[in-house]
Amino acid sequence: MGGTRGKKKKAGKTQNGKKSNQKDGPGLSKADKRQRLEERREKKKTQAAAQKTKSKFTVDELLDKVEECMDSYNYEVAQKFCQRALELEPDNLRALEVSGSLLLELGDGDKAKQCFGRAVELSPDEGFTKYMCLGQLMEGEEAVACYNKGIQVMMAERHKQQEQLEGAAACDPDSPTVTSQDISSAYCSIAEIYLTDSCFEDTAEEKCKESLERAIEECPTNPEAHLLMASFQLSKDNREEAKQAIEKSLSLWLPERSDAEDEDEMEENMPEDPPLPYEQRVATAKILIELELMESAEKVLAGLLLEDDEIVQVWYLLGWLHYVQGEDHKSMARDNLQHALKIYPIVGCDDEDMLQHIKELLEDLGPGEEEEEEETRGERSTPTTPKPTSGSLLPRLPPEPGMTNLTMRIERIGLKDAGQHIDPYVTVSVKDVSGIDLTEPQDTPIASKKEDPYVYFNVDVEIQRHVEKMPKGTAIFFEFKHYKPKKRMTSIKCWAFMEMDELKSGPASIELYKKPTDFKRKKLNLLTVKPLFLELYLTLTKD
Repeated sequence: MGGTRGKKKKAGKTQNGKKSNQKDGPGLSKADKRQRLEERREKKKTQAAAQKTKSKFTVDELLDKVEECMDSYNYEVAQKFCQRALELEPDNLRALEVSGSLLLELGDGDKAKQCFGRAVELSPDEGFTKYMCLGQLMEGEEAVACYNKGIQVMMAERHKQQEQLEGAAACDPDSPTVTSQDISSAYCSIAEIYLTDSCFEDTAEEKCKESLERAIEECPTNPEAHLLMASFQLSKDNREEAKQAIEKSLSLWLPERSDAEDEDEMEENMPEDPPLPYEQRVATAKILIELELMESAEKVLAGLLLEDDEIVQVWYLLGWLHYVQGEDHKSMARDNLQHALKIYPIVGCDDEDMLQHIKELLEDLGPGEEEEEEETRGERSTPTTPKPTSGSLLPRLPPEPGMTNLTMRIERIGLKDAGQHIDPYVTVSVKDVSGIDLTEPQDTPIASKKEDPYVYFNVDVEIQRHVEKMPKGTAIFFEFKHYKPKKRMTSIKCWAFMEMDELKSGPASIELYKKPTDFKRKKLNLLTVKPLFLELYLTLTKD
């Protein structure tokens, strides 16, 4: 009542009458305000650049980028390109299928299923790949239905391709060519379901046999079809028929891997993409042992070890193979089983049943002669594992006027079997055109993390020669090394190099090559068909 009223301040005014900027907050200094203004400008520039990138590529060009990134195991970048492609065209069939494949690689089955499911809704009668992928994601009869639909589509597409060839018409370059191997493999997938998940169904046996017969009829040279037929016949205790089937499967691929006389030659001649995946060759070895075809089983297992000698199951199967052959093979059985037991914790294996069986077999075999002597002397030794290394990295060179220091940050290396490598590290060396060391080689510490498909280092290497003092033809080499328990030695897995004209500040991805390291750079063989990279970050600092 009659009291005095306070005057309202006008919005957006300060006491001195100037407009205030609420975002900057009260009490900011002029320097702080200038900094915030610069930040806003930079943000606008970034947004403008992003917008420019968004409109830079077509959907097909974005998806080509996705596939390139997937080939080099750069899934993080692949996801970004995929997301942008779907933003532009949410119902683009290729975008949906490529996204589904990427999600499968990343282990996100639910989202992959959504992508492939949408592709089916949009185009149910064209494109078989989506049905094959859905078959992997489904179970039981749902999976069978997907594979059957995929086979139906493949047969229709093959018929169309044949008509185009007969009529000399041009085939659609974007349509994948359907082969007998594709159809045979689909029938194999159906048969495998009736051998495993749906084996207790009343008609499982008939459906399995029918699928395998169709697989073999479609492609008689498909080793997987004959392998599964052997497994089917064994499940019915038809040992003779199983032997015929497994020997036929072997005849289609084992000769390629057994021509070499010694281990080094056999490893060098190992095909890039073996006719059967690793897991199916392990299954082959199991069937061979069960059928008492020991010589063939040992050849298969030896080939598997040449490809990767850090798989516990393969050492266990070698031990079991010798164990079942009796007294004369006890020493070999013991050696292989002990090695399996030794690497079990090192490689992170988690098959408790297999571990228990290894221990039971070793207990039954008892100690070898050397172990008995050691026990008698009280000098029993335990297998040693390599001691972790802290590396041998050197400090930064002292500054020199006009000279440029080079720091190379080794971030990560992409490998198909990244998680399997024991105590991996990288040796960095600087060599002239003749392969002679210009500086002392440096070893990084053991990798900080292994997470398929990458081994992470995130460590800085200070190159021990100024860039201006490197003679013409100089190159910097990177050798990826890891410990091999079987040979009790450190081995080179692959190598890479950078030449003088590639030394620029910023990120760099360099290709990986097969061993042995060629410091003269004359024999370069890529590690895999799909490019894999060593990822670096270079910093050049001029004093």
